[in-house]
Amino acid sequence: MQSSVYFSGYTYLYIRMLRNPTLYAIPLEKRGDDKYLERWRSDLIHTSAMLLDKHNLIRYDKKTGNFQVSLAFCHLEIRKHMLKQFALAVCIYIV
Repeated sequence: MQSSVYFSGYTYLYIRMLRNPTLYAIPLEKRGDDKYLERWRSDLIHTSAMLLDKHNLIRYDKKTGNFQVSLAFCHLEIRKHMLKQFALAVCIYIV
């Protein structure tokens, strides 16, 4: 899990969280203690891994923090028509 936290430091989400912590519900008190948001990113990855494990997309060992991608997730393929359907559903929901 430590490598995931390290990798998340190179994402656009991380830059956005640093620039505008209130948008991502990061209290300013926590930002002072955790300048690079390592604990916050670790919690985010842990929560995401637990959710993916619940839906059998990965196997997540909570004690060690290790996770393994399941075969079902490897065969998941997103196609162009699926993205169009998703975009239409989001537009209908927002309007």
